[in-house]
Parts: sequence; structure tokens; C-alpha cells
Amino acid sequence: MEHENPYILLVDDSSLVSERLAGMLYEAGILLPLVQARDYGQAVSIMATQAPRIVVLDINLPGKSGFELLRTIKALQDDIIVVMFSNQADEYYRTMARRLGASYFLDKSNDFEYLPALLHHIVYP
Repeated sequence: MEHENPYILLVDDSSLVSERLAGMLYEAGILLPLVQARDYGQAVSIMATQAPRIVVLDINLPGKSGFELLRTIKALQDDIIVVMFSNQADEYYRTMARRLGASYFLDKSNDFEYLPALLHHIVYP
């Protein structure tokens, strides 16, 4: 799968997170479309047609966890950049995310405002 029409996939069951992030990306000048999936199944379905350039992924999802989705993403296409974005930010989860192939880990409670700058750095290096 190619990144012909790159987009950012946000996998989070909160529409508030999605709305806030969409506004922040717009303000940061990030022109890639933001697509939201609320759970594992929706994310896999979206990625089946075209791989995202970046996935912003929560750990707590309805059904299967974000870690299960991270495994699926990396098996599908290893060059997809995954930013874990979770309230569960202790060292255990950070280590697990790194081990499974996440490129970055941000604490949703404390690092929300850093996410647009990180994504800007990834998209426009």
C-alpha cells in the first residue's frame, strides 16, 4: 500500500479529542486530512483501502486495544508512523508501545498541546 493521498488517521473513541485535534492541526498549518476511527474494526476498514502516513492511536479502544491495532498496523506496513496518545502513560505502556513499533508516545493529559508540533515536524521535516 502506498501513501498516494496521505492522511492522518486518529484512532480514538472520543469525538471531543477528534474535534480538538482537527482544530489544532488546522491552526498549525498541517494540510493532511484527518480521518477518525473510533475502534479497531473501523481503523482496519479505513486502512484496507489506503494506508495512512501517520496514525495517532489511543490504547483504550472499544473491543480490541490500541496495542493490538499497533501490531496489525506494523504487520500491514512497517513505515506507517504511529504516535501513541493515551492517558495510560506510565513506563510499562511506553515500553510496550516502543517494543511494538510506535515511533512516539504522548500523554494525552499532559502533552496534548505538543501533538500538533510533533505532527508538523513529521509531515514537514
